[in-house]
Amino acid sequence: MNQTTALGLVFACPSCQQLKTRSTFYRRSENPSKLHFPCKTCFRADVRRRYYANHEANKERKRIQTRNRYWESSAKRKAIIANVRRWLREHKGANSAQSKLRRWVKEGLITRPTCCSRCGIAGGVDGHHRDYVENSHPFDVVWLCRRCHKKEHSDNPAPVNV
Repeated sequence: MNQTTALGLVFACPSCQQLKTRSTFYRRSENPSKLHFPCKTCFRADVRRRYYANHEANKERKRIQTRNRYWESSAKRKAIIANVRRWLREHKGANSAQSKLRRWVKEGLITRPTCCSRCGIAGGVDGHHRDYVENSHPFDVVWLCRRCHKKEHSDNPAPVNV
């Protein structure tokens, strides 16, 4: 044993048998040296090997967990559906205008710009309708980034159609 090993500056990885510094090991509080053996490289390789060895079983287990989580949250799901239905009832004009705009963009009749018309930031933009009065101008939109769109709605909340 050399002096650096005795001082605890270098540790031997049990997997690759190489001497390595403390920073190449994960921390583990219950171990006297406060390190997790093997080294990070060997540990990641082992995790990857075990993942691919059990890939199909892991995929099936994850699918079942997701399905169970979906059914366990049925009360929450029902509340969300009720809120969406309420919003659709209260905002008939908005929903119709949004649907028409979405359809025209999808069919290529309207081109969605790539940058915000207010701040000029490039990226995804939303079509903001200034009004939804009986669906009179569904294609009269201002193309805003998400931040500007949220600010527009917080400054000027949409009226509720009854």
